[in-house]
Amino acid sequence: MTSQPGQPIAVQGADCAPLMFVTDTGPIAVAHAGWRGLEAGVVQTVLGALGEQGATVSRIVVGPVINQECYEFGADDLDLVAKTLGDEVRGTTAEGTAALDMRGAIAAACASAGVDDVVFARPCTGCGDGGFSHRARQEPERHALVARIRPAKVVA
Repeated sequence: MTSQPGQPIAVQGADCAPLMFVTDTGPIAVAHAGWRGLEAGVVQTVLGALGEQGATVSRIVVGPVINQECYEFGADDLDLVAKTLGDEVRGTTAEGTAALDMRGAIAAACASAGVDDVVFARPCTGCGDGGFSHRARQEPERHALVARIRPAKVVA
């Protein structure tokens, strides 16, 4: 989190989602949101921290994340996430097996926290066109979401 104009903050990811919390005034924040973090309330935690600073989040921007078509997921873990975020997190892989819909999970977490303006990057990390993927290709690299508050323009 930062309230300093021009000061960059960043978060890395591979298949998990990097999130940027945009406010109209006050600080901004970034967070890493994997399935465990979403289930544990990372979105609500960041919103609470920003609220303590007097900021209201107007939008959440989501960087590259793995799509359900590429994200086979165990039944027990899927049930756990669905219990917290709802059945819209359930998906199907391209092969027809159970999957976690990370986009659905993020949207559900944001909606339950009162943020309906959620913008997703289109690429899927698993399909190879949206960044690096640990799950699909065991790549060690990570992508980053970098955010900053634009400095105010000085008018003379």
